[in-house]
Amino acid sequence: MDDWFGLHLAGRQLKEPTGQVVELVDDDGLLFLGLDFDARWRADPTLARQVGLVRSFLEYPMVIGLVELSHCDPEAGRFVYPTGSVLTLKEIQRSHADLGHTIGIRAALELLYLAGQILTEAAANGAGQGCFSHTGLTPWRLTVRDDSHVQVIGHGIPQLDVLAWRHDPGTLPDPDSARYAPPERLSGHGEDEAADTAALVIIAYELITGQPLYPGHDPAELVRAASIAEAVPMLSRPNALPRDLAQVFARSLVFDPDSRLRGSAWLAEVATLLDTHSDGDGLEGVVARVRGTAVEGTRRARIRQTHDTAAFTPTALAAAAASSDGEPSVNRPARWQKVDRTAPARPTPAAEPGPARRRRRDGAPRPLALDDDGADLPLLDLDEPGPADFEPNDGEDSGYGRREDDRDEPDSEPVRPRLRRRLDTENVPRPLHAASRPAPAPSPVSPGSALSGSGSDDGPTTGVPGRRRRRNEPA
Repeated sequence: MDDWFGLHLAGRQLKEPTGQVVELVDDDGLLFLGLDFDARWRADPTLARQVGLVRSFLEYPMVIGLVELSHCDPEAGRFVYPTGSVLTLKEIQRSHADLGHTIGIRAALELLYLAGQILTEAAANGAGQGCFSHTGLTPWRLTVRDDSHVQVIGHGIPQLDVLAWRHDPGTLPDPDSARYAPPERLSGHGEDEAADTAALVIIAYELITGQPLYPGHDPAELVRAASIAEAVPMLSRPNALPRDLAQVFARSLVFDPDSRLRGSAWLAEVATLLDTHSDGDGLEGVVARVRGTAVEGTRRARIRQTHDTAAFTPTALAAAAASSDGEPSVNRPARWQKVDRTAPARPTPAAEPGPARRRRRDGAPRPLALDDDGADLPLLDLDEPGPADFEPNDGEDSGYGRREDDRDEPDSEPVRPRLRRRLDTENVPRPLHAASRPAPAPSPVSPGSALSGSGSDDGPTTGVPGRRRRRNEPA
């Protein structure tokens, strides 16, 4: 099958446990790496199902160093990544093994640190989309560029031979695949960043010593040893590794993923080891030696941060930023500057007249109204009825002449005085007629008193004892 999504074979091909890695080139000369699964695994529905679940994350991972999936056909078992000019880690390892050399501690620790950063961030970003780990990390899926930047391909594509062995124990996985599998993958439990940490340490051990952590070619024995993390006791004893290095590796390979050294704590330990073992060639020198462009001399270690992807190099990003019409720069204070937290001074209020006070400065209440000349009207005592409200009454008050709201009420302190309307004398209901009321009991009245009607000439009577007729009241 020669259909590679319009790309062409560039010549390099490398065999891996479940297929091969091929180098591709497009019409513009850009280089790609493609994963081509064998015919045995192309028909496996697990491949298409698992890739389909996380395909959106694989195409847009948003993780620097994790190469995006540019072309794929899960049914055909082909996946393409725009890596540029790179070497797989397996190629670097074999080129040194052919000459009887090893990559060395410094280069292996640089690989651990840079690849660990990528995979830790990928596990955090991919968890929300169902991609919790690489699921198939081997030396064939780690690449190094000429400038020593590490890239990861094949993320989220499972180890099909290991999954097939889990479903059918009679189908044994490839030895070069089983020796890099963490215990939780072989037992079928859930994976996270701790699975990638364990796989990276197994690869780094082989780069330093030149021998695999789980040697041999018997698949059943390799699966048994890797399933129980048999290498941890061996790393605790004196071996080919320095003591501090062996201790960190042993803590990174324990059987229980929750007790395993992982995440930021693991990266801090690796950075400490890299600072201690800084002699020898780093990844840049190792790649230059493989390419045939090595320079004599020993350089101190530098922790190179992965700050670009295959599609955008630092030079390309700088050129794009220079040619873009960005927003004008604004001089903003640095975020780490000391912030002045002194409370600002309160503004001085303008000299304007304030609202009228409820009381005068001398304590007297404000006037209720002003006359036409602006003078205060005299305050009236509104608690008692005035002479305009009632007519004179010489007899005992019987209650007919009182206003409704003047009746006795419980004593209460008024909030503020209220103006009262004058009594409408024209609409006062006429009192009951004397004939309709029971006659009062006769009482002795002295001549000339007010009740006899002969002792006072103040006004006509109404026929009701003790009450005088009101002004304008009909007889």
